[in-house]
Amino acid sequence: MASRIDFDNILKAIPGIEHVYFQPPESMKIEYPCIIYSDSQSDPQFADDEVYLLPHRYVVRLVCHPKDFDGPLKDRISKILKTPMRQVYAKDRLYHCIYEKIY
Repeated sequence: MASRIDFDNILKAIPGIEHVYFQPPESMKIEYPCIIYSDSQSDPQFADDEVYLLPHRYVVRLVCHPKDFDGPLKDRISKILKTPMRQVYAKDRLYHCIYEKIY
């Protein structure tokens, strides 16, 4: 099974994304556009009454300024992660695009 570091490297290789953060503390200064991702609860798969596979589920959030929102970043992330954007919202004059990825 792939590690979180492997997943981090995939995110860092997305063209147009220079900043990737894993569960950053609130005190950290964040630079935009960026990806902020966190580990999420995953669904174990069972075989013979034992946990057979416990994949990692990550919530990936693209955070960008309005000027970057209509650019190619959203589509690049969807293509590379092979998952659609699940939600988008605006907060504090920034757009937040949410993806979920089982890795």
